Amino acid sequence: HSDESYVIRVHQTELATGTTTSSDIAVEVKDQEWNIHLPALGCSYSVELCRLHPDGDEEVIARSKSVETYLPYWADRIEELAMDNDLFLLHFSSLITKTGEVAESVVLKDLALTVSKGVLS
Repeated sequence: HSDESYVIRVHQTELATGTTTSSDIAVEVKDQEWNIHLPALGCSYSVELCRLHPDGDEEVIARSKSVETYLPYWADRIEELAMDNDLFLLHFSSLITKTGEVAESVVLKDLALTVSKGVLS
């Protein structure tokens, strides 16, 4: 058993296309908890805890149910939001502090990246 290793295998499926990718995160027996980043909206995620045997065989020890991260309202309306200041403020005013600073937000970063066509990152 000492030569065995363990991984959490994360499966990400794009809801629009059905395309699935997987990645492994190495874990140890002594670990008591894990935090897994779900990087993309509009995807379904599931995880498996796998035991990797020295001979190359893999064994799935546990499998999660899937969780979906839906695209936000603006995802299909980027041009509309970029051109309409009132509409933009309506959807994103809660992300602005009282002093006018933009709060740290994955949603805003994603919107800026999309609207700038990758220039802002």
